Formats: sequence, C-alpha cells, structure tokens
Amino acid sequence: MPYGYAGKILRVDLTTGTLTDIDSSEYLPEWVGGVGLGYRLLWEEIDENTTEWSPENTLIFAGGPCNGSPLPTAGRVEVIGIAPVGYPEPWACVSGAGGDFTPKLKWAGYDAVVITGKAETPKYIYINDDGAQLLYAEPIWGTGNYTTQEWFETKYGKDIASLSIGPAGENKCRIATITTNSENVMGQGGFGAVMGDKKIKAVCVKPGTHKTVWADPDEVLRVTKKISDEFGVGGANNSPIFQETEQYTMRRLSCPYSNCQASLHDCLYWFYNKVPAMWSSGSFSGTLGCAGGSAWTRQMESSLIPDRIRARLETHVMM
Repeated sequence: MPYGYAGKILRVDLTTGTLTDIDSSEYLPEWVGGVGLGYRLLWEEIDENTTEWSPENTLIFAGGPCNGSPLPTAGRVEVIGIAPVGYPEPWACVSGAGGDFTPKLKWAGYDAVVITGKAETPKYIYINDDGAQLLYAEPIWGTGNYTTQEWFETKYGKDIASLSIGPAGENKCRIATITTNSENVMGQGGFGAVMGDKKIKAVCVKPGTHKTVWADPDEVLRVTKKISDEFGVGGANNSPIFQETEQYTMRRLSCPYSNCQASLHDCLYWFYNKVPAMWSSGSFSGTLGCAGGSAWTRQMESSLIPDRIRARLETHVMM
C-alpha cells in the first residue's frame, strides 16, 4: 500500500444493502488526491445516461495522502457525483469541506466511501475499526443538522466525525448542502439533495486504531512547520494571534473548528499527536495552519498568550 493511505475503499450499495471493501491499490497511487480518486471511481459507476436522481448516481467521499497528517489543508474531504445544480443538463461536479472526517476515516481503515443505489427507508452509514454498518435513521429523519450531529455524539461519543443533511436535503432541494460536525459545509453542487434522494441521513466515522504510515515522518513535520511558519506569526502575517478578548485576529490562522481557541478542541490529539511530535502543539488541518501549531513555538513566552491558554498548551505538548 502506498504511503499515506489506509488501504481500503468502502462501497455501499443501498439498493441491495450490501457493503463491500475494495483494495485501494487498484487505484492508488495513480489517482492521487481526493478529487482524482473520486472522479476515477465515478467513471466506473455511471454512464452517459446517469442523471442526478438515477440510482446509479454515485456519491463518493474521498481524501488524499496528506489526510491524517499535520500538513496544512490536510483536513479536507471531497464529495464527487452528478450534481443536482446542473439542471436541466446534469454534470459531474465536486465540492469539499474542512474538518476531520477523512483523517478519522483513515484511522478507521478506509480511504474513501462510495455510495450507490437507493434505500427504501432512511438510513445512515456508521464506520469504525470493526468495519461499516448500514443502520436505521428514522429517529433523526426530519431533524436539522445540529440535532442530527448531537444525536450521533450522544450515541457514539464526542470524537465521532459526521457528514449529514437537514430537511432541505431530505426534500431534494437542488441547492441543499452537506454539513460536517466541525462547522463546515459542502456547499457546491447540491449534493445534500442526492443524499436525500438516496435516503441517507448521514455518514459517520469513529476513529480507530489503524495507523497511516509515512515514508519520512520527520520530513512531514519539517515541511509542516515550515509552511505554517511562513503564514504564521513572524512570517507573511506578523499580526498577533490573540487580542485582549482571546479571539483570533485573522481567520486565515484558524482551523476548520471556527470557534476553537488555541486547540481547545480535540483535534489537538487527533491531528498533531498522530505523528512523532517536536516542540510544538496544535492542529495544522486548516487552510494555512492552526494558531495552536508551530506559530506557538516562538510565542510560548509571549505576553500575547493568555495564562489560561498557555497552561492548556503546555499540558498537551509532547516532547
């Protein structure tokens, strides 16, 4: 298996209710990245007659080789399929969101999820170390995304990662989105309507014990810290990370968890601590790196960091 990948792709046929594991090496590393892998898988599933509402229309959630590493932008998940917004002429489209779905998917042993067919009753897909299950979603069908995601967190724990739809998706609104539990949205394409058409309320994953192997973990960290530093404190942006109100001064320095302040979210553990650590702390899964990351290395003694935040950082730092 190529470095950076888990080794399996989950294929779910909603019409028959069957779940199958596909060897990722059939597609990797030739079709690198979530978009490339997703379009290659879609090519095999559809033909020129497939429309947005065809059972054969396939939703593919995929990531790339950097997912699960601390590298900047490594928290992305892509969805690929025939998009409802293409009306009256449907076409293949891609949308994406930040968050922790694909890293946690890898830690459960999968590189992508392929969903085809249509279910007769509302379902959701649950993935963990033991594999995948297709489960009944009647208790949460008709609920909004926040209620749905709270339901999953109550049932499976706070570390669950979920992609869900609300009533707009269930009613096949052509601009319906797919929402992550990390406050991000797949807004292009109207893929929430495809999930609703297939009667899939959500795809959720519980991070497991699967380890993604990197060819050179030290080099991964070196590049991560270099890129983050270039866009962080002392680099291209030399503004303080915190104001007196302990809020980020610039959105570009925050991670997919928009309300997180200095890695108080559990992404600190799930992202950074999954590779050998150096003196630093935080998640680098955002667009340009997290303020809790290598930018803190030179700022630990700075008065810019409130004592409450400094104590939390020092507690989580690994040597």
